[in-house]
Amino acid sequence: MVLGLDVGTASIGWGLVKLREEEYPSTNKNGQPDTKPKIVGGEILKTGVRTFKEPEDDKGKSLAITRGLARRGRWRIKRNVQRLKNLIKLAKEFNLVSNDLVRGEILEMLKTDKGVNKKEKWDIWGIRKEALERKLSDTELFRVLYHIAKHRGSYFHMKAEFLPDEEAPKNKKQKKEGADEKEKVKKGLRQIQKMLKDSPYKTIGALFYATFKQTNPKGSNKKRNAPGEYTHSIRRELLRDEIEIIFQEQQRLGNTKAKPELLEKYIDDILMYEKEADEDKLRNMMGRCEFEFDEDGKGKVLAPKESYTSEKFTLFNRLNSLTFGGGKDDIQRDQIIALAHKNAKVTFSQIRNELKLQEKLHLTFNLCSYAEKNPEYKTKLECEIRNNQLQFEDKHKLSIVNINTGETSSIENEIKEIFIKKFNPEYKKIYVYYSDIRKQLNLSGDLRFTNLKDYTKSIAEFEREYNEKNKKNPKPFNGQAEYIKQFEDKDVFVKLDGYHKIKNTLETIDSKWQQIKDNADKLDIIAEAVTYCKSDKTRTEYLRQHGITDKSIIDAVLTIDMSGLANFSKQAMNNLLKYMDGNGDGHLLFHEAKEKCGYGKKDYEKQAVLQPYKGFFEKNPVVARVISQTRKLVNAIVRDCKDEYAIDQIHIEVATELANSKDRKIDIITGQRRYKEEKVAAEERCMKWDIDPDKGDNLLKFRLAEQQGNECPYTGKKIMFASTTGNDAVYILDCEIDHVIPMSRSFNDSLNNKVLCSPEANQNKRDRIPYEWFEERYGKESEQWHIFENRVKKMYGVPYPKKKNLLRKSWTDEDKERFLSRNLNDTRYAARHIADYLRKYFDFSKSRIEIKDESRIQLRSGGITAFLRHIWGLNKDREANDLHHAIDAIVVACSTYGHVFLVSNLSKEMERKGKSWFKHFNFLREKFKPWKNIREDILSNVNQIFVSRMPRHKVTSAAHEDTVSRLDNKNPPKNRHIKINKGYAKIGEMVRADVFVDKDGMNYVVPIYAVDMFSKNLLPDKYVPDDSKVPYDEWPSADIFDFKFSLFKDDLIGINNKMYYVSFFEAATTNVNVKNIDGSMFPDKMDAQDPYTKKICYRPKSKTRKCILKKYSIDTLGNHKEIEQETRLGNDRVKRGKKPKKNG
Repeated sequence: MVLGLDVGTASIGWGLVKLREEEYPSTNKNGQPDTKPKIVGGEILKTGVRTFKEPEDDKGKSLAITRGLARRGRWRIKRNVQRLKNLIKLAKEFNLVSNDLVRGEILEMLKTDKGVNKKEKWDIWGIRKEALERKLSDTELFRVLYHIAKHRGSYFHMKAEFLPDEEAPKNKKQKKEGADEKEKVKKGLRQIQKMLKDSPYKTIGALFYATFKQTNPKGSNKKRNAPGEYTHSIRRELLRDEIEIIFQEQQRLGNTKAKPELLEKYIDDILMYEKEADEDKLRNMMGRCEFEFDEDGKGKVLAPKESYTSEKFTLFNRLNSLTFGGGKDDIQRDQIIALAHKNAKVTFSQIRNELKLQEKLHLTFNLCSYAEKNPEYKTKLECEIRNNQLQFEDKHKLSIVNINTGETSSIENEIKEIFIKKFNPEYKKIYVYYSDIRKQLNLSGDLRFTNLKDYTKSIAEFEREYNEKNKKNPKPFNGQAEYIKQFEDKDVFVKLDGYHKIKNTLETIDSKWQQIKDNADKLDIIAEAVTYCKSDKTRTEYLRQHGITDKSIIDAVLTIDMSGLANFSKQAMNNLLKYMDGNGDGHLLFHEAKEKCGYGKKDYEKQAVLQPYKGFFEKNPVVARVISQTRKLVNAIVRDCKDEYAIDQIHIEVATELANSKDRKIDIITGQRRYKEEKVAAEERCMKWDIDPDKGDNLLKFRLAEQQGNECPYTGKKIMFASTTGNDAVYILDCEIDHVIPMSRSFNDSLNNKVLCSPEANQNKRDRIPYEWFEERYGKESEQWHIFENRVKKMYGVPYPKKKNLLRKSWTDEDKERFLSRNLNDTRYAARHIADYLRKYFDFSKSRIEIKDESRIQLRSGGITAFLRHIWGLNKDREANDLHHAIDAIVVACSTYGHVFLVSNLSKEMERKGKSWFKHFNFLREKFKPWKNIREDILSNVNQIFVSRMPRHKVTSAAHEDTVSRLDNKNPPKNRHIKINKGYAKIGEMVRADVFVDKDGMNYVVPIYAVDMFSKNLLPDKYVPDDSKVPYDEWPSADIFDFKFSLFKDDLIGINNKMYYVSFFEAATTNVNVKNIDGSMFPDKMDAQDPYTKKICYRPKSKTRKCILKKYSIDTLGNHKEIEQETRLGNDRVKRGKKPKKNG
């Protein structure tokens, strides 16, 4: 019994399959006789799809980040209010303001001075400047204190956060990713600090008055920062200096209220007060090691990411994985290690130079990315529409350049024509991707847009540029070396950031670096102090407690900035390093060293019901939700099966985008867009030459021909679209599709493993990779091979992964194994952790005992699934509906190792015959199937699936929008809003719709917002009227109707006996937007902006047209039943677990 799971970022397909297997003769890795099981029959027991919303907003931003920013903003406002309340209390204590005045009266008093016209606002900056020249009144002195306390500037808890100008340059390398905003703030602070230092003014207040007020009396020079600007940022220390100087001058001028006691309390309790961080609490929140544990059973705290032990572990993990044409000897290893300790970052180009590999360009580094960049698929060209006209600008005056000749030509008119065709007066702006421009203008691969700068340069470009610069003194030039260098210069092998930060800092102090550079423990202590501790005081204490007492070293260390944690604890990494650094038991890879240490072999208590996940991705909202939904789904399947079916194995295919960075996700989306554009272009080319794109592989052949520049990569023959050809050409329909790395050896049926070639080339190549074929036919590194190499490199339309396959010089059994199984060595942590989680806790005690534990949970690559799906005749259309997830899950369940190797042997025999795979594929398709009617069985089961969607019963959200508008009482806003002081803000998100019905069965919907759920009042009862123009205050009440149920987003509903999922209710109309159960498009909305949703009126105006609205509950497996009546629940007591209020 095998459970197959197709795990994506927003869906899980599942299939439970009962398989019958028989042994068949085979060979093991050593070529010895062996047997493997093959599938001879099967039955699909259950299958389904579970979908859910990713915890991200429409822009791909984490909802947790949005909530965190809002929460911290509320905390900041709350602290500001409390600080000013404390100031008022202090002012009353020292008789600056009367004890009889309440806070509101004091704030009103601050707006005007009783001694001047009350309509005239008095200038606080002028008062701060005059405080150095004349005695201030009590009100003026209080206003100065209040103004500075309200805007108390930027403050840094640690010296490392803000260094003086003279120290800042040497620490530029310490800048962290994502620190651009902080750097802008610091730049603004330094500018103001320097301006004050270079000016004749004593205080920052006087400087601002003179610079931004006196020189511009009308006051149009702003003194505050605009959004995103920090040019007027002030350090809090400058404000402290100002208030001290003001008190000195006021005492000199005879102001008895400017007492030293008031100054001291103001500075300590108001201006400079900061609540100390609870470092014990922060330490408990830090990540824990999965390998080493404290006495209480909790994992040890993760080591700092920039500690020496952590960076050493990273160095040897990368070093032991590094290959470049063969193994590394000890001398080469030592050279790379020395280079890492010498340079702040080590690039692959530096390694090539250090190891004297400049002339051995055929040796490439396996860890270096040689992926060519093409910005056309990511970059848009936009054009605004104003007054019903396209607004063409200089950016539309595009030119293209031939990279071989350097010749440029204008395509300005062609660009205008493209936008004229796309013109739509309803839009404010239209755009087109550069890749689409290339397609529409049919530009060849050697032409590039001159305004795009991120292309990977070709060998021809390097050679042309060199020849142009050296016309007078031509010399031999190797364009291949420069081509490779552009990748290896940018790709970093390793960075010992922490080591070099400490080194650069302590080298400025006599002999201090020499004293500790070889002491790994002291280097770790420094990193721990800087990472774990959040103030200079606690950092100093930590260093002293751990044996670093030298004051000069401590002072220097306080200028170092580090952050981030490693994946493991210090103890775990030291244990692993014993097997990785070569000083003990060799140069093992991480997973090998892990086995030596016994990590991962701990016996875990198996669980009948899987408990919530705790681990590496616990705080990654996307992956945590996927694991949570996987857990719930597996538990539901186990409960549903009970004792009827015992699961023997779980096979998992995990989405490639899971846990990927934002940039990686963009790359995936870009690749998908490129795939679609190529398909459309090929379709158009087929039609142009009167060739049916839907017949056989015609469409694929045209796509491949387009990529290859209409040239056979193996022979160089031109691929022609006309049937009449010469000796150096071949008709496209006579060409054959070849798997670059044979299917029998790779199971890679992706587009990046296919080329279109002449029939004779395909027959001669057979089951070999190109290099093996050329080597057998012409010898090693032959001239013919180099011609082939150059031909492939000049195929600009061929993606880098395909070029890499074409130019690969070996494909070993290890490569095949790596492709077939991702298992624990999978570099995608999310996949590894899902498998680990199930391996540790899933209870297989009732399953077949002959299956090895390591084979219980298996990971599958998408390539295997795609290959099997293809040969079983199962096409996949991602956009059609959500059911393809179930198809993948069933295929994954059937992808046992034994059957995969059987398919491998069959395909190998076919390839050895030297004939086209696809010509004979259909005749032998049955041999590849695990049982005869598998395709029909899969489709029959999948078509019966009721897709389960996770309802979003969340009632927490922003109460209102951030923007506060001025409230005009004479013309108030018609829509619902929230009053804030003397303004208003638009209401926040609608979290649910409460449905009421009258005696005739008509539906009335009361919109419920997040603010309603946390109100002390009863829920609103105003329902949406038929007329959308009616102001909210005039909406009718639903009190006279009966409450039926509440509907949330993604709830399952029925409308006139047709079932849908709720997308959202419209707050101003009587429409509900719905989605199909299987996630498919609505046929009548294929051309709409969102074809996956449609509006349905839940209360038709005509009395003869009724809308029967029903609600259903649905479980994880898709089982559903009608909910006839609910109790209306209200306010936040629902969330807090208290007995809820009942409304109506």
